[in-house]
Amino acid sequence: MDSQFPPEYNHDKIKGELIDLLKEGTAVLMVGSGSSSIVNYPGWKQLVIDLKNKFYPSYQDPSPTDNLLDYAQIIKDQAFRHNRKREYYQFLHETFQPSTNHGIRPFHVSLVKLGFSGIITTNYDRTL
Repeated sequence: MDSQFPPEYNHDKIKGELIDLLKEGTAVLMVGSGSSSIVNYPGWKQLVIDLKNKFYPSYQDPSPTDNLLDYAQIIKDQAFRHNRKREYYQFLHETFQPSTNHGIRPFHVSLVKLGFSGIITTNYDRTL
């Protein structure tokens, strides 16, 4: 048993339930930034730092206790105040557009082939 899970966590039972849901065609996959980071897209913190460096370089770096959503909003507001709205959205578009650096990996193909009925993600990229 993996020590990071409580003793009552039954891996075999959970796997069995997931397999049943996949067979029924009712399983929905929730995917986080790990699937994007393996193809070189920035994670949330790195994206916020990149936005800061591009649109508000004099602003302090985010601290470990900063709410990154609030921090990102400050940077966005700064960009918009300086009439850089189009440049801001262009930066996001270029950051998350498909490119040779962001190729699909066997990991992504395997996930899709499992037959989930849908995918929910917080990611901006279109890898899956």
